[in-house]
Amino acid sequence: MAASPLAEQASPYLRAHAKDAVQWRPFGTAAFAEAKAKDKAILLSSGYLSCYWCHRMSEDSFRKNAVGQLINQQFIPILLDRELEPEVDDYLQKFMTQQRGFGGWPLTVMLTPDAKPIAGFSYQAADEFINTINSFSENWQRQRQNIEASAATKSKQLISPSTSKANATTLDKQSLLNNFLEQSQRIADNDYGGFGQTEKFPFAPQLATLLYLDRLKQTPQVELRNFLMITLQAMMGGGLRDHVGGGFFRYSDNRQWSAPHFEQMLYTQALMAPLLLQAGEQWKNGAFTEAGSEVLLGMINHFQRPDGLFRTALSAVSEKGQAGGYYLWTESNLKKLLGRDYSNIYALDTGTPKQYLPLIQVSGLQRMSIRQRLLNERQKRQMKYDDKALLGWNGLALSALARGSQLHPSIYDAGARLYQQLEPLLAMKTLPRLIDTKQAGPAQFTDQVYFAHGLYQWGAASKNQSLISQSGRLLLTLYENYYQNGYWQAASDKPLIGEQLSRALVDTELPSASGLWLKTSSQLLNDSVHNDSSEKQTIALQQALKTISKQLPDTLVDDAFFHGTSLSALLYIATQNHAAKESDH
Repeated sequence: MAASPLAEQASPYLRAHAKDAVQWRPFGTAAFAEAKAKDKAILLSSGYLSCYWCHRMSEDSFRKNAVGQLINQQFIPILLDRELEPEVDDYLQKFMTQQRGFGGWPLTVMLTPDAKPIAGFSYQAADEFINTINSFSENWQRQRQNIEASAATKSKQLISPSTSKANATTLDKQSLLNNFLEQSQRIADNDYGGFGQTEKFPFAPQLATLLYLDRLKQTPQVELRNFLMITLQAMMGGGLRDHVGGGFFRYSDNRQWSAPHFEQMLYTQALMAPLLLQAGEQWKNGAFTEAGSEVLLGMINHFQRPDGLFRTALSAVSEKGQAGGYYLWTESNLKKLLGRDYSNIYALDTGTPKQYLPLIQVSGLQRMSIRQRLLNERQKRQMKYDDKALLGWNGLALSALARGSQLHPSIYDAGARLYQQLEPLLAMKTLPRLIDTKQAGPAQFTDQVYFAHGLYQWGAASKNQSLISQSGRLLLTLYENYYQNGYWQAASDKPLIGEQLSRALVDTELPSASGLWLKTSSQLLNDSVHNDSSEKQTIALQQALKTISKQLPDTLVDDAFFHGTSLSALLYIATQNHAAKESDH
């Protein structure tokens, strides 16, 4: 058998599939051209390395000869690392949400030869997978014309609503605020904290906006602060958190935060740490500051590579292929290791028989002692991780380290090491999506906004006025290159999706890039140490800020919960404008 083209890919996820029985093509124009030339349907699978069920899909289906032979005969199979192609994955997730109400990973979608999505599914073991493919193939042979017509219709429906309402009126900021609060309250879980009644994600961008509203005192204070307190305490004290290592898992399968999905993402740490530190400062509560510091130190310990860059994720899959196995302990091991301190932990049952996740119930020096003993023992185990260094997520990491740089010398040192690796990129005409290779292609708009945001925050923390000016130039360049006629170009020249335009990008697990552009630009212009930029650059950035703010459409109000970052940016701008008027009198 010829060597798989995945074996030499920059993506660890793609390389992990090189031994599959499926003859995967890496995502790219060549694979789609092949499907069209051969007039064969496409089977496109999207996932990521730290995902447990993506690992199971490979083991249970893609490595089975019967599955591989069937796919190779019937399809052009294409494999996608969703972290390297988030815009494409977002398109596929929208399709799945349109079809069945929810997305997720691993995601497998069948498409026409000209790349129109037909149907999709998530994890399936070999027998079910074979039945699905056989059923599709039979229908494809008998009803191809009808299937292609239906796929063309579905594809048109995936056009972003923001691009179809070009005549939307100007956004009313107060309406956006009111709807954001109303929608947040509607799905808030006042018993266990967070949003929703089933699986729980942190929703860090939304929580950051609510925390900012609490700071501005623009809402009923008691109700808002109580909800934020309940939420952050539940996330800190429950199963969403790795109490030993300090970080947060990606999400919980239940509303009680007690059934974690064990992958840890770099962006989760980079967003949760500043959120906790801000809560500690705002409420003068040391428990939140301590938790935020633990997150940063854990991020440094587990995510920072020897070269100073930060890896993407820690895998949910243990060396033995078990979900969460790296983090779980038997009761006897915990008692033997901790002795009398066993009474100071809660051994959480996460569903794995006779294995538990230790939740530490004390603080201060006693907590540090328990953590260190468990950490020393746990480090004997082999951790699996995705070692690729994404530009955007490293930008978020730099911002988080800047926020905590005064808490501990090692936090500042880690930030300085990271910046040392990022600084040479400022001289590049085209930034790469993966920092240490061009193989993954150029950075897109979101990557570069996160990068500029991190540079600004680190410049402010380290009082590097030249760096602040450079981040301003990058923000202005992004405006000039990606903003036109009221739309941001979220992606360009991408196979399957082409160009993607948006009036305002939404908050997901990550903050809206267009909202963060607004917020970072306004903070930079207001920064008292920002005196190293040319007058021309400052005026241009001010004008860009005014233009974008005025062109935001009222359609944001409909989905206000997903525009928290844009809302907080607009409120910040209004607050600074009011302060400037006050100072003039």
